[in-house]
Amino acid sequence: MFRRVSVHGGSQDGSPVILQLEDLHWADDESLDFLNYLAEVNRDMPLLMLAFTRPTLFERRADWPGTGRWHERIELHPLDKGSSRLLANEPFKKLPEVPAALRELITGGAEGKPFYMEELVRMLIDQGVIDTSGDPWRLNAERLLSTKVPSTLTGVLQARLDGLPADERLTLQEASVIGQVFWDRALFALDPQTEAALPRLVRRELALPRHDAEIDGLR
Repeated sequence: MFRRVSVHGGSQDGSPVILQLEDLHWADDESLDFLNYLAEVNRDMPLLMLAFTRPTLFERRADWPGTGRWHERIELHPLDKGSSRLLANEPFKKLPEVPAALRELITGGAEGKPFYMEELVRMLIDQGVIDTSGDPWRLNAERLLSTKVPSTLTGVLQARLDGLPADERLTLQEASVIGQVFWDRALFALDPQTEAALPRLVRRELALPRHDAEIDGLR
């Protein structure tokens, strides 16, 4: 089972096919074996398979995808300190000044992981450390000093979820019952109160609308 599978190209004129697979670390062994088979039997076809995974996949299947010459493994390494500082400045362009304490808070425990840094910034906004309601943004120094930063990405995500108002947290839980991709009307049919909470979750980027999938007012 994959989180997302995208297929591009593949028309009858023989144009190349691009198969994009995300979160491959969740795939079962049978699916991984099938992907190997797919690549082997289509060697004479213009097929590019892009498989994105976390390193945990290789803890389970160290030999995947095998020893053939048809694949190349590209590892993304953590950002160095200089790049981490540059990335930390990017979300705060609307702040009149970025204090050193804020920059260190963002980069200190990230270990060069951009996603951790992005989610930590969103956590600070959720908690009112950074007020984004006006332009320029405002920093609450007292809240910054009292903020406890989780040491892991899972901890940051959990802190964001735990800090949600009850109706927003319930909306996320009910949406997850439908699936990682869901139609808004299905959610509203499950619980009419979610219609008010969903736009707030979109603003928090905890729910992301897919603009390529709108049908007759459905999202």
